[in-house]
Amino acid sequence: MQQNVIFLTRVPVRLNNKRFSGERFSGERFSGERFSGERFSGERFSGERFSGERFSGERFSGERFSGERFSGERFSGERFSGERFSGERFSGERFSGERFSGERFSGERFSGERFSGERFSGERFSGERFSGERFSGERFSGERFSGERFSGERFSGERFSGERFSGERFSGERFSGERFSGERFSGERFSGERFSGERFSGERFSGERFSGERFTYCTFCAAHLQYTLADTTV
Repeated sequence: MQQNVIFLTRVPVRLNNKRFSGERFSGERFSGERFSGERFSGERFSGERFSGERFSGERFSGERFSGERFSGERFSGERFSGERFSGERFSGERFSGERFSGERFSGERFSGERFSGERFSGERFSGERFSGERFSGERFSGERFSGERFSGERFSGERFSGERFSGERFSGERFSGERFSGERFSGERFSGERFSGERFSGERFSGERFSGERFTYCTFCAAHLQYTLADTTV
């Protein structure tokens, strides 16, 4: 009996694509009833059993995990809901910047088509889940969030409309002067070249979208401070 157990535990590291084809792993065989949350609980799939040593980048390369095998149809929002992928299971310690670097998560793999507004709605990404404690200035520094990565093409007005970025979600408490100080928002980063009149025209920044109710005196002072810093350095 011991020999059988030892033999069964020796699983080959390199798995053949023919064995893991779409015919054998269809949606009918791998339905939500058979793969429920009770059978696949956090106790059985803990961090000790699924450590970084066993699941390294060499074994889980881009060739084996391509977009064809991991398409949007197989990985839909119904199967990957917020309840199963909560913040407790996906903490910052397990998903650090070293494991999720810019090389692995490039713009080609994470395009706008795959990460559309329908899949990333305001209900799933609420203020409770994305609070200031989890998204502090230490984790989101200027080096990691540079202008090259956050260009105007990727952050256009269509994706960042007034409906998604309302005054309720972006209140003065969350965007206070302490978090948005002059050191982080200096004139070098907010220069006249990057914030020119072409990009910030009257059509995009009209009075309807930027009314007095949404932009109070506090936000006006912060904007005036940024403009003053940019004006002194240009």
